Amino acid sequence: MAGGRVDPFENFRFRVEIDGIVQAGFTECSGLGSHIEVIEVREGTDPSSATRKLPGRVTYPDIVLKWGVTASRELYNWHKGIIDGQVQRKNGSIIFAELGTARSGAMELLQRMAEQVRGADAECQGQ
Repeated sequence: MAGGRVDPFENFRFRVEIDGIVQAGFTECSGLGSHIEVIEVREGTDPSSATRKLPGRVTYPDIVLKWGVTASRELYNWHKGIIDGQVQRKNGSIIFAELGTARSGAMELLQRMAEQVRGADAECQGQ
């Protein structure tokens, strides 16, 4: 085959980077964001019955990456270590890559844990 190297992650626009190394590419990504709980309080000296809203606990949804490809076992080994009782939180990024660019944006992940890994469904109905 003549020509240059083909990037196996080209069609996988969401790339997972752990410790500065791209580990996998995915076509779907959801759960990026955060939520701040709102606490409504009424101060005792306030003559009106109005409440004030204060920021409370911050929560983060689970990040879900679907339809992925990887040549590395790093994500699986990380998850397997947690199953075996070796909880290791890691820093990384989800990189957004537009066609023809290496990086168009990223979301930093701090002290995250690989909560679930699921392989592809398999079906064998050949002759």
